[in-house]
Parts: sequence; C-alpha cells; structure tokens
Amino acid sequence: MEDSEDSAVKWNISGSQNFIAGSQQNFTQNNSASTGFAAKEIVEFVEALRNNSVALGLPEGQRDELLQSAAELEGEVSSESRDIGRIRAIAQRIRGFLEAAPEGLAQQMLLGASNQALGALLGG
Repeated sequence: MEDSEDSAVKWNISGSQNFIAGSQQNFTQNNSASTGFAAKEIVEFVEALRNNSVALGLPEGQRDELLQSAAELEGEVSSESRDIGRIRAIAQRIRGFLEAAPEGLAQQMLLGASNQALGALLGG
C-alpha cells in the first residue's frame, strides 16, 4: 500500500454511540441519538393491527381490547405531550395480546411489525 493521502484507509462508522475514532487520521463518524421510537412506524403498525385483527384468531373481547389499546397507543404517540411511560405500558399490553394469539401467519407478521415499531420501547 502506498503512503499517499489518496490511498489512505478511510473509515465510515454509522449508527455508533459514544464511540470516537480519534486515533484514526481519515474517518467519517455519523452518530445519532434516538428518542426511543419513530411515531410514523408506530402509526403504521397500528393500522396493520386494525387491518389484521380478525385474522389473529383472538376471542372477540380480546380483539376489542387489542383494538382499544391500539387506538390509545396511536393517540398517545400523536399527542404533543407524549408520555413515554404510558406509551411503553400500552406497547407491552399490545405485545401481550399478540403473543397470546394462536400461532399463524397474522400473528407472526404482526409480531415482526411490533418488533420493528415498538422494539426500542420494549428493549428488543
């Protein structure tokens, strides 16, 4: 490898937190902080819940509770004065309904969407 600036190794470190590549001469570091959730993803997840709630195979009363929880989650996420603790509690309730649903395509799809939309809130 030549010792010219053009052939120097360049680093691009994305998505890191509290990491500094200070000993490197040529690097780009892109740090980002997360507030714990993306409201748009949660709203899309709530819509998927509404569209697929019947396919989950939950008893009607549980399905109604799931949809009520979904509406609460959407309202809290859309609020100007969001309460992260309340959002987390509602998200955990919804995850519980999904995990209790009979195994099937709808359950697996919604659990995956749940992980994507609520994962940061629920720590996974």
